Amino acid sequence: MSRPRAVLRSVLRIVGGLALGSLCLGAGLGYWVYRQFESDLPANLSAVTDYQPIRASQIWSADGELIGEFFVEKRVLVPIEQVPDLVRKAFVAAEDGRFYKHGGVDYLGVLRAAWANLRARQVVQGGSSITQQVAKILIVGQERSLARKVREALLAFRIEKRLRKDQILGIYLNHVYLGHGAYGLAAAATAYFGKSVAELTVAEAAMLAALPKAPGSITPLRDFDRARSRQHYVLDQMQELGFITQAQAEAAASEPLMLVAHTRAMTNVAAPYFVETVRKHVAERYGDEDLLRRGFRIYTTLDMRRQRAAESALRRGLEDLQRRLQFDGPIGHLDVEQRRLLAMGQPRPVGPGGFNLDEEQSPFLMALPDPPAATVDATNPGARLLDSAAKRAAGEAWAQRRHIARDAPLFDTDPDTIYAAAVTSLGKKVVVASGGLVVPLDPTSETQALAWAGPRGEHLGTGDVLPVYFRTQSGSGHGHREEFLAHLASAPAVQGALIALDPSNGHLVSMVGGYDYNKSQFNRATQAHRQIGSAIKPFVYAAAIDHGLTPLTIKWDAPVKFKTASGMWVPHNYKPDYLGPVTLRTALAKSINTVSAQIVAQIGVDAVIDVMRRLGIASKLPYSLSLALGTPDLTLQEVAYGLAAFPAGGKLVTPLFIVKIVDADGRVLEDHTAPPPREDRLSPETAYVVTDLMKGVVEIGTGKKARELGRPAAGKTGTSTNYRDAWFFGFVPELLCGVWVGRDDFKPIGHDATGGQVALPIWLSYMQEALRSVPVRDFEPPPGVIFVRADPEKGVPATPEKPGSRLMPLRRGTLPPVFRAGSSGRFSDERF
Repeated sequence: MSRPRAVLRSVLRIVGGLALGSLCLGAGLGYWVYRQFESDLPANLSAVTDYQPIRASQIWSADGELIGEFFVEKRVLVPIEQVPDLVRKAFVAAEDGRFYKHGGVDYLGVLRAAWANLRARQVVQGGSSITQQVAKILIVGQERSLARKVREALLAFRIEKRLRKDQILGIYLNHVYLGHGAYGLAAAATAYFGKSVAELTVAEAAMLAALPKAPGSITPLRDFDRARSRQHYVLDQMQELGFITQAQAEAAASEPLMLVAHTRAMTNVAAPYFVETVRKHVAERYGDEDLLRRGFRIYTTLDMRRQRAAESALRRGLEDLQRRLQFDGPIGHLDVEQRRLLAMGQPRPVGPGGFNLDEEQSPFLMALPDPPAATVDATNPGARLLDSAAKRAAGEAWAQRRHIARDAPLFDTDPDTIYAAAVTSLGKKVVVASGGLVVPLDPTSETQALAWAGPRGEHLGTGDVLPVYFRTQSGSGHGHREEFLAHLASAPAVQGALIALDPSNGHLVSMVGGYDYNKSQFNRATQAHRQIGSAIKPFVYAAAIDHGLTPLTIKWDAPVKFKTASGMWVPHNYKPDYLGPVTLRTALAKSINTVSAQIVAQIGVDAVIDVMRRLGIASKLPYSLSLALGTPDLTLQEVAYGLAAFPAGGKLVTPLFIVKIVDADGRVLEDHTAPPPREDRLSPETAYVVTDLMKGVVEIGTGKKARELGRPAAGKTGTSTNYRDAWFFGFVPELLCGVWVGRDDFKPIGHDATGGQVALPIWLSYMQEALRSVPVRDFEPPPGVIFVRADPEKGVPATPEKPGSRLMPLRRGTLPPVFRAGSSGRFSDERF
């Protein structure tokens, strides 16, 4: 053997020994590292295998509309089986192209990412597999260290042994944060595109898959250009991996994205006063923690079509009242150039942040009855922003119509939206302009505007900006320029509330607790105790009917006084007029105080309190004769439900606003779909007779305006001392609605602000819309009611030919003597 060959062999032995030693050392070191970190790893993987994410609780209306959400993290779970294949592949391409090939850690991916980052001299690719990210999200945490990466890799191997690949991907897609409060794929699909996961296009899926790298900064709503660049990278990866063709990639890259405007708060609320009522109930029963984390599905009785009618009726009624009471003055002043900008394009709505002069930058560009609120985000010119998925098509149609409208004589405005209009002329007419609309103020508004004087004596001038409605003479918001008038509008100082329910089951279908929830969360429908006034009288008359009186009983409307423990009590009527002998029907219809006082004095305070308690009135009631005139402070809700016993045939009607509660796993926690048994609290005969008495309020009394409803209705007005509160409660067989109007500081609303003048118009506006398409029907009398033909004003028998005569309902056994065979027929004179 030659010497060189021997030397080579020796070198090889040394190198081999060193390599073997290094290998053993590496293996030993690796084992030591594993043992060191293995002790820190969790004993089981229940956080992954028994994955239970925090889920948002949702509140649903009776007609299937999502009206509220409560959450710590905005998350909606979607089973992996319901995620389209290309959507899954978009995330695999973006995050872990070899996901289905490696065992938890992609070594080639780590090397490739390291090389790409080295060349770019910045982090452009991540090396963590999807399985590693699941381990980080659910177990390891966000710590940035080598130790964390080691634990993450070790856990990834263990996860891969316990779960299938699709299970791991499903956990990732439901948990990954995608920006703007959206946790998980389903929440992000809704937040960005207003879509379900199943509806996503390839372009949209690629955009969402591009977000996990920097969800706090690179999103289409925050930085559209960089987000679009990331989307193109994902599409390239999908093509490279064979998930899509080149043609599909090119089509997706050029597809315009329709984005939902990001204005969502932590609680997304459509009917805020009602939703808050539901939230309080659920939180009290199950706790705030469960409400925010367990993903309850809360199904309610609220009817959103009627709810929108309620909100519109109350807002418009209070604003109309405010205009009658006073004008608060201009909301701004514009110079000549500013007025020129305001006069371009479409009229400018006044939003929470004011109004915009430049139409193209206005976040309040639209004002339709169901507005798409389409606008272009100046920071993201490639994105089109819409306020809900359902309105995407409407937004496109509006965008076309908007540009046409600039040159066409027709204008579209919302008659219930307040617009900013600048005064352009103070000549024979006060003329205002907003967008292309240049129109005069209506005569009433003009008088108010010209009479206004500011705190320093200033008066209306050219350039002053007024809040106005644009309405045609027919009341619509669509027409030619010459058909419009501007009507002053201002946020009212007077407040109001409305509640509506189904008397047959107690379902609360509409609730509005104030003019603006953002300014005041105090729910005046349920929390405000206000003096009820004459709206208490149906309870008084129910007690009277129970004590044998009838609608034909005669009482004298005359000055009366009563001796009480605190002195002499002298009740007065609303007007200083007295009618003499009147039937109970006339007395209730005209809300005669002296008769109500006589009834309570005759039957006793206890009898009235007993009826009110039986019908669900729980608030404190004064034990005094003044109860007859409505001195108690009651809530709108309890009075509405108390009065509901009359159309319900005397049965107790209790509030029901939640039909069912189901947790995220489908377990039913509450179920009220089956109607509960209801107690009889009044006889059906008494309930029907009082209902007929209340029909008299609408037919001939203080509620005559309700006749405009065009169907049989019963009701009662109420006005408290010094016009501090105005009430109207009215009902048809299918629906009862109550309205309260007043000031939070208990000051008078204004002169002659009665229930019939102030609350009833709001009630009427609501009922006209709420009962649209509901067949007309009258109240059905129970078997124990008899009818007699009578003169309802004199309480005596009458023939059908006598003008004004009608069939009067009586409880069986209460027929007045004058109607009995052989009676002399003399006029009954019962005085007290």
